[in-house]
Amino acid sequence: MSTNNGASFGEIVNLSNYSGIAVDPQIAVSQNNNVYVVWTNNSTNNEEVFFKRHNLNENDDLCSPDISASPNESIFLHPGNRSEYNTPRALNIAIVRATFTDAAYDKSLYMFYEIYEDQIKKSDNTSFSKYTDLLSSRVTKNPTNWSGIDQVVNHLKWLTPTSNIDVLGDQDIDNGTLLFNQKESSSYDVIILEHQEYVSQKEYDNLRKYVSDGGLLVLLNGNIFFGEVKYDEETNTITFVKGHGFTFNGMTAWRSDRERWAKENTDWIGSNYKCCFEWDFTFHNDPFGITHVEEQYITNPKAEILLDYNATTDKSKDKFTIATYMLGYKKGTVITLGIWTVNKLFENERFLRFFDSLMFQYALRQP
Repeated sequence: MSTNNGASFGEIVNLSNYSGIAVDPQIAVSQNNNVYVVWTNNSTNNEEVFFKRHNLNENDDLCSPDISASPNESIFLHPGNRSEYNTPRALNIAIVRATFTDAAYDKSLYMFYEIYEDQIKKSDNTSFSKYTDLLSSRVTKNPTNWSGIDQVVNHLKWLTPTSNIDVLGDQDIDNGTLLFNQKESSSYDVIILEHQEYVSQKEYDNLRKYVSDGGLLVLLNGNIFFGEVKYDEETNTITFVKGHGFTFNGMTAWRSDRERWAKENTDWIGSNYKCCFEWDFTFHNDPFGITHVEEQYITNPKAEILLDYNATTDKSKDKFTIATYMLGYKKGTVITLGIWTVNKLFENERFLRFFDSLMFQYALRQP
Protein backbone atom coordinates (compact mmCIF):
# COMPACT_ATOMS: atom_id res chain seq x y z
CA MET A 1 0.00 0.00 0.00
CA SER A 2 1.19 3.51 -0.83
CA THR A 3 0.15 6.69 0.99
CA ASN A 4 2.20 9.08 -1.17
CA ASN A 5 0.91 8.46 -4.69
CA GLY A 6 3.27 5.60 -5.39
CA ALA A 7 6.56 7.27 -4.38
CA SER A 8 7.06 4.45 -1.88
CA PHE A 9 5.16 1.38 -0.73
CA GLY A 10 4.68 -0.53 2.50
CA GLU A 11 5.71 -4.11 3.08
CA ILE A 12 4.77 -6.75 0.54
CA VAL A 13 2.00 -9.04 1.78
CA ASN A 14 1.69 -12.56 0.36
CA LEU A 15 -2.03 -12.97 -0.24
CA SER A 16 -1.69 -16.40 -1.88
CA ASN A 17 0.26 -18.08 0.89
CA TYR A 18 -0.57 -21.55 -0.40
CA SER A 19 1.17 -24.30 -2.31
CA GLY A 20 0.56 -24.51 -6.03
CA ILE A 21 0.42 -21.76 -8.62
CA ALA A 22 -1.50 -18.50 -8.12
CA VAL A 23 -2.48 -16.69 -11.34
CA ASP A 24 -4.93 -14.21 -12.91
CA PRO A 25 -5.15 -11.61 -10.12
CA GLN A 26 -7.84 -8.94 -10.33
CA ILE A 27 -8.11 -5.92 -8.03
CA ALA A 28 -10.98 -3.50 -7.48
CA VAL A 29 -11.45 -0.60 -5.06
CA SER A 30 -14.89 0.53 -3.96
CA GLN A 31 -15.95 4.08 -3.15
CA ASN A 32 -15.78 3.34 0.58
CA ASN A 33 -12.12 2.24 0.34
CA ASN A 34 -12.70 -1.50 0.33
CA VAL A 35 -10.03 -3.31 -1.70
CA TYR A 36 -11.14 -6.58 -3.29
CA VAL A 37 -8.68 -9.11 -4.70
CA VAL A 38 -9.47 -12.37 -6.47
CA TRP A 39 -7.16 -14.89 -8.09
CA THR A 40 -6.98 -18.51 -9.21
CA ASN A 41 -4.95 -21.11 -7.29
CA ASN A 42 -4.45 -24.85 -7.81
CA SER A 43 -3.21 -25.73 -4.32
CA THR A 44 -5.66 -28.67 -4.07
CA ASN A 45 -4.92 -29.84 -7.62
CA ASN A 46 -8.21 -28.25 -8.68
CA GLU A 47 -8.62 -24.73 -9.97
CA GLU A 48 -10.12 -22.64 -7.16
CA VAL A 49 -11.05 -18.97 -6.89
CA PHE A 50 -9.75 -17.15 -3.81
CA PHE A 51 -11.09 -13.87 -2.47
CA LYS A 52 -9.69 -11.37 0.04
CA ARG A 53 -10.99 -8.05 1.28
CA HIS A 54 -9.31 -5.20 3.13
CA ASN A 55 -10.58 -1.78 4.18
CA LEU A 56 -7.94 0.95 3.96
CA ASN A 57 -9.53 2.81 6.87
CA GLU A 58 -9.01 -0.13 9.19
CA ASN A 59 -5.88 -1.32 10.99
CA ASP A 60 -6.56 -5.04 10.60
CA ASP A 61 -4.19 -7.36 8.78
CA LEU A 62 -4.44 -7.29 5.00
CA CYS A 63 -4.64 -11.07 5.08
CA SER A 64 -8.23 -11.29 6.28
CA PRO A 65 -9.96 -14.71 6.11
CA ASP A 66 -10.42 -16.04 2.62
CA ILE A 67 -13.16 -18.00 0.91
CA SER A 68 -12.56 -20.50 -1.85
CA ALA A 69 -14.95 -22.06 -4.32
CA SER A 70 -14.94 -24.89 -6.79
CA PRO A 71 -14.41 -24.03 -10.47
CA ASN A 72 -18.14 -24.15 -11.21
CA GLU A 73 -19.15 -21.88 -8.36
CA SER A 74 -18.89 -18.13 -8.02
CA ILE A 75 -18.59 -15.89 -4.98
CA PHE A 76 -20.54 -12.66 -4.62
CA LEU A 77 -20.12 -10.00 -1.94
CA HIS A 78 -23.32 -8.16 -1.13
CA PRO A 79 -22.86 -4.38 -1.37
CA GLY A 80 -22.74 -2.75 2.05
CA ASN A 81 -22.18 -5.99 3.97
CA ARG A 82 -18.58 -7.14 3.90
CA SER A 83 -19.25 -10.21 6.07
CA GLU A 84 -21.94 -11.79 3.90
CA TYR A 85 -20.90 -14.03 1.01
CA ASN A 86 -23.20 -16.06 -1.20
CA THR A 87 -23.06 -18.26 -4.24
CA PRO A 88 -25.36 -16.97 -6.98
CA ARG A 89 -28.94 -18.14 -6.89
CA ALA A 90 -30.36 -20.51 -9.47
CA LEU A 91 -32.42 -18.79 -12.16
CA ASN A 92 -34.78 -19.61 -14.97
CA ILE A 93 -33.14 -18.03 -18.02
CA ALA A 94 -34.48 -17.85 -21.57
CA ILE A 95 -32.15 -17.07 -24.47
CA VAL A 96 -34.12 -16.20 -27.59
CA ARG A 97 -32.66 -16.95 -31.00
CA ALA A 98 -33.45 -14.34 -33.67
CA THR A 99 -35.44 -16.74 -35.83
CA PHE A 100 -37.64 -14.05 -37.43
CA THR A 101 -34.62 -11.90 -38.31
CA ASP A 102 -32.83 -14.89 -39.76
CA ALA A 103 -35.85 -15.57 -41.99
CA ALA A 104 -35.90 -11.94 -43.14
CA TYR A 105 -32.34 -12.27 -44.42
CA ASP A 106 -32.94 -15.62 -46.16
CA LYS A 107 -33.31 -14.42 -49.80
CA SER A 108 -36.41 -12.56 -48.74
CA LEU A 109 -37.04 -9.07 -47.38
CA TYR A 110 -33.62 -7.70 -48.21
CA MET A 111 -33.87 -8.74 -51.84
CA PHE A 112 -37.09 -6.69 -52.02
CA TYR A 113 -35.41 -3.68 -50.39
CA GLU A 114 -32.54 -3.81 -52.85
CA ILE A 115 -34.84 -4.02 -55.89
CA TYR A 116 -36.67 -0.81 -54.93
CA GLU A 117 -33.94 1.05 -53.07
CA ASP A 118 -33.31 3.62 -55.79
CA GLN A 119 -36.96 4.15 -56.69
CA ILE A 120 -38.11 4.78 -53.14
CA LYS A 121 -35.52 7.54 -52.74
CA LYS A 122 -37.04 9.44 -55.68
CA SER A 123 -40.67 9.57 -54.55
CA ASP A 124 -42.68 9.49 -51.33
CA ASN A 125 -45.83 8.33 -53.14
CA THR A 126 -44.47 5.36 -55.05
CA SER A 127 -46.10 1.99 -54.34
CA PHE A 128 -44.92 -1.47 -55.36
CA SER A 129 -46.92 -4.62 -56.04
CA LYS A 130 -44.31 -6.60 -57.97
CA TYR A 131 -41.96 -9.04 -56.20
CA THR A 132 -44.01 -8.78 -52.98
CA ASP A 133 -43.75 -12.57 -52.66
CA LEU A 134 -40.25 -11.80 -51.31
CA LEU A 135 -41.89 -10.23 -48.25
CA SER A 136 -42.79 -13.64 -46.82
CA SER A 137 -40.30 -16.23 -45.61
CA ARG A 138 -40.26 -19.54 -43.79
CA VAL A 139 -38.88 -19.65 -40.24
CA THR A 140 -36.22 -22.22 -39.36
CA LYS A 141 -35.97 -23.57 -35.82
CA ASN A 142 -32.20 -23.32 -35.51
CA PRO A 143 -30.88 -20.51 -37.73
CA THR A 144 -27.24 -20.69 -38.75
CA ASN A 145 -26.62 -16.96 -39.21
CA TRP A 146 -26.57 -16.34 -35.47
CA SER A 147 -24.80 -19.50 -34.26
CA GLY A 148 -22.72 -17.36 -31.87
CA ILE A 149 -25.59 -17.68 -29.40
CA ASP A 150 -24.15 -21.08 -28.48
CA GLN A 151 -21.19 -19.24 -26.93
CA VAL A 152 -23.59 -17.29 -24.74
CA VAL A 153 -25.36 -20.47 -23.65
CA ASN A 154 -22.12 -22.25 -22.80
CA HIS A 155 -20.80 -19.27 -20.85
CA LEU A 156 -23.98 -18.98 -18.79
CA LYS A 157 -23.85 -22.69 -18.03
CA TRP A 158 -20.36 -22.11 -16.63
CA LEU A 159 -21.30 -18.95 -14.78
CA THR A 160 -24.46 -20.29 -13.16
CA PRO A 161 -24.45 -24.11 -13.42
CA THR A 162 -27.47 -24.55 -11.17
CA SER A 163 -29.72 -22.36 -13.34
CA ASN A 164 -32.21 -23.65 -15.89
CA ILE A 165 -31.40 -22.28 -19.36
CA ASP A 166 -33.92 -22.62 -22.19
CA VAL A 167 -33.12 -21.70 -25.79
CA LEU A 168 -36.25 -20.39 -27.49
CA GLY A 169 -37.15 -18.80 -30.81
CA ASP A 170 -39.10 -15.67 -31.66
CA GLN A 171 -42.12 -17.86 -32.43
CA ASP A 172 -42.15 -18.99 -28.78
CA ILE A 173 -42.31 -15.40 -27.53
CA ASP A 174 -44.96 -14.58 -30.15
CA ASN A 175 -47.04 -17.46 -28.79
CA GLY A 176 -46.45 -16.40 -25.19
CA THR A 177 -47.36 -19.72 -23.55
CA LEU A 178 -43.75 -20.38 -22.54
CA LEU A 179 -43.29 -16.79 -21.40
CA PHE A 180 -46.15 -16.57 -18.92
CA ASN A 181 -47.50 -19.25 -16.61
CA GLN A 182 -51.16 -19.83 -15.75
CA LYS A 183 -51.10 -17.07 -13.14
CA GLU A 184 -50.04 -14.57 -15.84
CA SER A 185 -46.69 -14.07 -14.12
CA SER A 186 -43.40 -14.66 -15.89
CA SER A 187 -41.87 -18.11 -16.22
CA TYR A 188 -38.36 -16.61 -16.46
CA ASP A 189 -36.17 -14.51 -14.18
CA VAL A 190 -34.08 -13.31 -17.12
CA ILE A 191 -34.73 -13.15 -20.87
CA ILE A 192 -31.73 -12.56 -23.14
CA LEU A 193 -32.30 -11.46 -26.73
CA GLU A 194 -29.82 -12.09 -29.52
CA HIS A 195 -30.45 -9.76 -32.48
CA GLN A 196 -34.21 -9.27 -32.69
CA GLU A 197 -34.16 -6.77 -35.55
CA TYR A 198 -37.53 -8.13 -36.70
CA VAL A 199 -40.30 -9.13 -34.28
CA SER A 200 -44.05 -9.46 -34.46
CA GLN A 201 -46.38 -7.09 -32.64
CA LYS A 202 -47.39 -9.96 -30.35
CA GLU A 203 -43.75 -10.70 -29.50
CA TYR A 204 -43.06 -7.02 -28.91
CA ASP A 205 -46.07 -6.65 -26.62
CA ASN A 206 -45.23 -9.83 -24.70
CA LEU A 207 -41.66 -8.70 -24.05
CA ARG A 208 -42.82 -5.26 -22.94
CA LYS A 209 -45.35 -6.86 -20.58
CA TYR A 210 -42.64 -9.18 -19.25
CA VAL A 211 -40.48 -6.18 -18.28
CA SER A 212 -43.35 -4.09 -16.93
CA ASP A 213 -44.35 -7.00 -14.68
CA GLY A 214 -40.87 -7.13 -13.13
CA GLY A 215 -38.70 -9.14 -15.53
CA LEU A 216 -35.06 -8.54 -16.49
CA LEU A 217 -34.50 -8.21 -20.24
CA VAL A 218 -30.92 -8.25 -21.60
CA LEU A 219 -30.28 -7.01 -25.16
CA LEU A 220 -26.99 -8.35 -26.50
CA ASN A 221 -26.81 -6.52 -29.85
CA GLY A 222 -27.75 -3.25 -31.50
CA ASN A 223 -30.47 -2.65 -34.11
CA ILE A 224 -33.21 -4.09 -31.93
CA PHE A 225 -36.98 -4.02 -32.68
CA PHE A 226 -36.39 -2.26 -36.01
CA GLY A 227 -39.06 -3.90 -38.18
CA GLU A 228 -42.42 -5.58 -37.70
CA VAL A 229 -43.40 -8.93 -39.18
CA LYS A 230 -46.49 -11.08 -38.73
CA TYR A 231 -46.05 -14.74 -37.83
CA ASP A 232 -48.33 -17.49 -39.15
CA GLU A 233 -48.01 -20.50 -36.86
CA GLU A 234 -49.81 -22.87 -39.27
CA THR A 235 -47.42 -22.22 -42.16
CA ASN A 236 -44.47 -21.28 -39.94
CA THR A 237 -43.81 -18.17 -41.99
CA ILE A 238 -43.27 -14.49 -41.36
CA THR A 239 -44.68 -11.72 -43.52
CA PHE A 240 -43.28 -8.21 -43.48
CA VAL A 241 -45.53 -5.45 -42.06
CA LYS A 242 -43.62 -2.23 -41.41
CA GLY A 243 -40.17 -0.72 -40.88
CA HIS A 244 -36.90 -0.38 -42.79
CA GLY A 245 -38.51 2.38 -44.87
CA PHE A 246 -41.55 0.37 -46.08
CA THR A 247 -45.10 -0.63 -45.16
CA PHE A 248 -46.80 -3.71 -46.64
CA ASN A 249 -50.55 -4.43 -46.50
CA GLY A 250 -50.38 -7.91 -47.97
CA MET A 251 -50.63 -6.80 -51.59
CA THR A 252 -48.83 -3.48 -52.01
CA ALA A 253 -45.78 -1.91 -50.37
CA TRP A 254 -44.98 1.80 -50.08
CA ARG A 255 -42.54 4.17 -48.43
CA SER A 256 -42.90 4.42 -44.65
CA ASP A 257 -41.11 4.54 -41.28
CA ARG A 258 -37.47 3.59 -40.88
CA GLU A 259 -37.75 2.26 -37.31
CA ARG A 260 -41.12 0.64 -36.61
CA TRP A 261 -41.42 1.41 -32.89
CA ALA A 262 -39.05 4.40 -32.61
CA LYS A 263 -40.97 6.27 -29.88
CA GLU A 264 -41.98 3.12 -27.99
CA ASN A 265 -38.37 1.87 -28.03
CA THR A 266 -37.23 5.14 -26.48
CA ASP A 267 -39.84 4.82 -23.75
CA TRP A 268 -39.13 1.30 -22.49
CA ILE A 269 -35.77 0.09 -23.80
CA GLY A 270 -34.21 3.56 -23.81
CA SER A 271 -32.47 3.73 -27.18
CA ASN A 272 -32.78 3.58 -30.96
CA TYR A 273 -30.70 2.15 -33.78
CA LYS A 274 -27.98 4.58 -34.81
CA CYS A 275 -26.76 3.71 -38.30
CA CYS A 276 -25.11 2.19 -40.51
CA PHE A 277 -22.70 -0.30 -42.05
CA GLU A 278 -21.25 2.33 -44.36
CA TRP A 279 -20.59 4.74 -41.47
CA ASP A 280 -17.16 4.73 -39.85
CA PHE A 281 -17.41 4.75 -36.04
CA THR A 282 -14.56 5.39 -33.62
CA PHE A 283 -14.91 4.12 -30.05
CA HIS A 284 -12.58 6.31 -28.02
CA ASN A 285 -13.24 4.25 -24.89
CA ASP A 286 -12.78 0.71 -26.14
CA PRO A 287 -11.82 -1.81 -23.45
CA PHE A 288 -12.93 -4.84 -25.49
CA GLY A 289 -11.77 -4.26 -29.06
CA ILE A 290 -15.19 -3.33 -30.43
CA THR A 291 -16.06 -4.07 -34.04
CA HIS A 292 -18.54 -1.62 -35.56
CA VAL A 293 -21.56 -3.56 -36.78
CA GLU A 294 -24.85 -2.09 -35.54
CA GLU A 295 -25.21 -0.03 -32.37
CA GLN A 296 -27.91 1.58 -30.23
CA TYR A 297 -27.70 5.19 -29.09
CA ILE A 298 -29.40 6.35 -25.90
CA THR A 299 -32.57 8.39 -26.44
CA ASN A 300 -34.13 8.17 -22.97
CA PRO A 301 -32.56 10.58 -20.43
CA LYS A 302 -33.52 8.22 -17.59
CA ALA A 303 -31.10 5.57 -18.83
CA GLU A 304 -28.31 4.88 -16.32
CA ILE A 305 -25.02 4.62 -18.21
CA LEU A 306 -22.82 1.74 -17.02
CA LEU A 307 -20.07 2.05 -19.64
CA ASP A 308 -19.87 4.86 -22.21
CA TYR A 309 -17.87 3.89 -25.30
CA ASN A 310 -17.41 7.57 -26.26
CA ALA A 311 -18.27 6.95 -29.88
CA THR A 312 -18.02 9.38 -32.78
CA THR A 313 -18.58 9.03 -36.50
CA ASP A 314 -17.28 10.80 -39.57
CA LYS A 315 -20.82 11.02 -41.02
CA SER A 316 -22.44 13.22 -38.37
CA LYS A 317 -21.44 16.02 -36.01
CA ASP A 318 -24.49 15.45 -33.80
CA LYS A 319 -23.68 14.32 -30.28
CA PHE A 320 -24.86 10.85 -29.37
CA THR A 321 -24.10 8.26 -26.71
CA ILE A 322 -23.44 4.60 -27.43
CA ALA A 323 -23.15 2.85 -24.10
CA THR A 324 -24.02 -0.17 -22.04
CA TYR A 325 -26.82 1.06 -19.81
CA MET A 326 -29.66 0.11 -17.48
CA LEU A 327 -33.21 1.43 -17.69
CA GLY A 328 -35.95 0.71 -15.21
CA TYR A 329 -39.37 0.30 -16.82
CA LYS A 330 -42.32 0.01 -14.44
CA LYS A 331 -41.50 -3.00 -12.23
CA GLY A 332 -38.72 -4.39 -14.42
CA THR A 333 -35.32 -3.63 -15.89
CA VAL A 334 -33.74 -3.53 -19.34
CA ILE A 335 -29.97 -3.98 -19.72
CA THR A 336 -28.76 -2.96 -23.19
CA LEU A 337 -25.18 -3.71 -24.21
CA GLY A 338 -25.49 -1.09 -26.98
CA ILE A 339 -22.81 -2.67 -29.18
CA TRP A 340 -22.56 -5.92 -31.14
CA THR A 341 -21.46 -8.72 -28.82
CA VAL A 342 -22.65 -12.06 -30.25
CA ASN A 343 -20.05 -13.57 -32.59
CA LYS A 344 -17.67 -10.77 -31.59
CA LEU A 345 -16.97 -10.51 -27.87
CA PHE A 346 -17.92 -13.73 -26.13
CA GLU A 347 -14.35 -14.96 -26.50
CA ASN A 348 -12.92 -11.73 -25.07
CA GLU A 349 -11.94 -12.23 -21.41
CA ARG A 350 -12.32 -8.57 -20.45
CA PHE A 351 -15.78 -8.45 -21.95
CA LEU A 352 -16.78 -11.70 -20.24
CA ARG A 353 -15.77 -10.30 -16.87
CA PHE A 354 -17.83 -7.20 -17.61
CA PHE A 355 -20.81 -9.29 -18.73
CA ASP A 356 -20.52 -11.44 -15.60
CA SER A 357 -20.51 -8.35 -13.40
CA LEU A 358 -23.78 -7.25 -15.02
CA MET A 359 -25.31 -10.65 -14.40
CA PHE A 360 -24.18 -10.63 -10.77
CA GLN A 361 -25.42 -7.11 -10.15
CA TYR A 362 -28.83 -7.41 -11.79
CA ALA A 363 -29.70 -11.11 -11.88
CA LEU A 364 -27.61 -13.55 -9.86
CA ARG A 365 -27.26 -11.98 -6.44
CA GLN A 366 -29.53 -13.16 -3.68
CA PRO A 367 -32.67 -11.02 -3.29
